[in-house]
Amino acid sequence: MKKIAILSLSLTLAAAAQAQTAEFDYFKYAGNDARFNVEIDKTHQYYNPVLAGFYPDPSLCRVGDTYYLVNSSFTFFPGVPLSTSKDLVNWQPAGHVLDRTSQVPLKGQQVSAGIFAPAISYNKKNKTFYMITTNVGAGNFFVKSKDPSKGWSEPIYLKKIDGIDPSFFFDDNGKGYIVHNGPVVGGADYEGQRAIRCFEFDVKGDSIKGDFKEILRGGTHVEARPIWIEGPHLFKKGKFYYLMCAEGGTGGWHSEVILRAKNPMGPWEECPNNPILTQRTGLDPNRKDPVSSAGHADIVEDGKGNWWAVFLACRPYEEDMYNTGRDTYLLPVTWKNGWPEILAKNTPISTVGEKAGLKPAAKNEFSGNFSYVDNFEVDNNKAGLKELNPRWMFLRDFVDCYKVENGKLKFNLLPGNIYKREPMSAIWARQQHGTFTAETEINFTPRNDKDIAGLALLQKEDHNFVLGKTMKNGKLMITLTRAEKNNVTIASAPIKGGKLKLKVEVVVPISNGALNDLLYARWVKQRAADVDKWSNGRLGYVHIESMGDDSFRSVYSDILGKYNNREGIVIDTRFNGGGRLHEDIEILFSGKKYFTQVVRGREACDMPSRRWNKPSIMVQCEANYSNAHGTPWVYSHQKIGKLVGMPVPGTMTSVSWETLQDPTLVFGIPVIGYRLPDGSYLENSQLEPDIKVANSPETVVKGEDTQLKAAVDELLKEIDG
Repeated sequence: MKKIAILSLSLTLAAAAQAQTAEFDYFKYAGNDARFNVEIDKTHQYYNPVLAGFYPDPSLCRVGDTYYLVNSSFTFFPGVPLSTSKDLVNWQPAGHVLDRTSQVPLKGQQVSAGIFAPAISYNKKNKTFYMITTNVGAGNFFVKSKDPSKGWSEPIYLKKIDGIDPSFFFDDNGKGYIVHNGPVVGGADYEGQRAIRCFEFDVKGDSIKGDFKEILRGGTHVEARPIWIEGPHLFKKGKFYYLMCAEGGTGGWHSEVILRAKNPMGPWEECPNNPILTQRTGLDPNRKDPVSSAGHADIVEDGKGNWWAVFLACRPYEEDMYNTGRDTYLLPVTWKNGWPEILAKNTPISTVGEKAGLKPAAKNEFSGNFSYVDNFEVDNNKAGLKELNPRWMFLRDFVDCYKVENGKLKFNLLPGNIYKREPMSAIWARQQHGTFTAETEINFTPRNDKDIAGLALLQKEDHNFVLGKTMKNGKLMITLTRAEKNNVTIASAPIKGGKLKLKVEVVVPISNGALNDLLYARWVKQRAADVDKWSNGRLGYVHIESMGDDSFRSVYSDILGKYNNREGIVIDTRFNGGGRLHEDIEILFSGKKYFTQVVRGREACDMPSRRWNKPSIMVQCEANYSNAHGTPWVYSHQKIGKLVGMPVPGTMTSVSWETLQDPTLVFGIPVIGYRLPDGSYLENSQLEPDIKVANSPETVVKGEDTQLKAAVDELLKEIDG
């Protein structure tokens, strides 16, 4: 299962030796993601996801004109949120399936354990709802109900199920089946190989009949060694039974596949168009508003012959990174030649979907951009935690540690804290947007540095942020602490006593790539400024980032543009990963002035005007690779200028980069060598600089670049003769 990310309003304490309370006056939330800033006609258009922010592993059924949908809840209580809708788009909270601690023991489980992949079904023969799921810490079980609004039964455990993701299917004759993910009979042939098993189910006895049958081994296209076949659902259309499963794991390779048979026990025929849903290949990685990890689908017919699918997917801010958890999406299903298709191959999931006849609710806190204010007015709708709006959750087994009184939420402190797997004084709500604000006001007097009240952003026990009021060295303080394996206080300030307003404002996180781009731009800017200062404006500086077109255009523009009137250029090739620019750099910097163009008595330019005709010097280091070995070699061999820095390993060999079916696995095959007239190759031939200078860690951390300073001094010396 993937990591989750949620927003919390929390109060924690490491040790509670005395009675201690904290009051929260309100909680305000507002989401503002750019992808939802497009106007839609809500009578026939909707935003995807339809359930945003930590609504993973959706499963649904229809009874009459009402759809019932459940999602995973992991270690949050109440467990398994239940939502209802008349149109599959506009959902309303309908309580929780597991609203009693006796139904869902969660003690000591990590945040991402607990309840996995619930599946909801309706048996028309006995007019009963069934919800079956896995509790990681307790096993597989189901509960049932004649009327979900009146609650569900105690859990009935199914010890014969070895695995996860169980799902019921009730045939037209009332006969029951359970399918689930399990280990491969006889042992796996490779890592990640799993199977789908099927049991017959005794409806009257609420028990499994006999032993399982392995109905699918490995997955689809078994010759490709598929991994993690899971999340199975059985359904029937016409003369065929269909087995729909997730495949490929819950990350970037996630997908949905389908098979069919004339008997629930098989044999099964694979859909020739598998996968019927994925976002793993054939898409522009730089597309706007990307959606990733699509899969784990369920399917429903609307009573009018139209079919729809719900599935999980994610809104990454880069690659497979996201802070909003996994969402529930909705797409229409198209049937072709007896097979369903949720999304055509190589098609990105759009933020806006189309569905006729929608009746939007006046208030929607599930999809798009929205805001709400919770003033902690007593809410006894029995849809969630006592006296609270159903958006709020408790982490692990519920402990009665709060009350709502006079429009305030009052906590009694428990001994647990956010870093431990034990009850703590905190309630939690979903982070539903990448860009959002959250605000509260607290009245709290800490007694020591172990008392803190405030807001927290939680991914898991060792990855979170806590902003709150506490005590440090006997003084009242506001602190912001980050846990990323280790706990670090990243900001703090002294404050006065009394009420304290806290506000968290989060924008979409900057990606690693964007951060690296900014750091690189700063690095180049600093070195250009140093060269300008050390040479008193006489020399220019360019860094060749990589041996490709973009870098060449940047270098060309700089030397013949802003540095055109400088007396010389420092060419920096350090930390360059290669490509193929050695010939272009040689030509660009080997210009020899042959005349000057004069316009009406005024010198216009030297010629050649499209090459550098003045002195230059090149800086290299141990981190140069491939063509960043070949380029300074050519520069030196052609006697264009001197090399300054450290020896470069002999790595001038061209490699063909190959990507496997899993795009995270890439390897290089050396295919082209560069041979010298004496028969030797540049590969394994170390390139020594003319002036050997090392950058020591002691000087680098001070922002000093010894190699660059040596290059400037040497070039000025050459120019001044």
